[in-house]
Amino acid sequence: MKSLFEKADPVIVKTGFIGFMTIIAAQLGILFPVLVLLLLCMIFNELISILENLIEMEMTLPGFLIALVDKFKHLIEIRISSC
Repeated sequence: MKSLFEKADPVIVKTGFIGFMTIIAAQLGILFPVLVLLLLCMIFNELISILENLIEMEMTLPGFLIALVDKFKHLIEIRISSC
């Protein structure tokens, strides 16, 4: 049986997580640093997604961009599997 996170749309899960973290940060009085961190994570995630889509469309990308995408995907997978 699939868990709730496997069934849910990833965009909805990310949006819910961002909303949840914003509420927690506001309650703790650290809203600005948390929002900046969340914004940077969202921007970086979207850049990786765009690069992955370009790779799937067989666009020619410089080697350093492909290596960057592979490195951060690997880092994210390690972080997720360790949780």
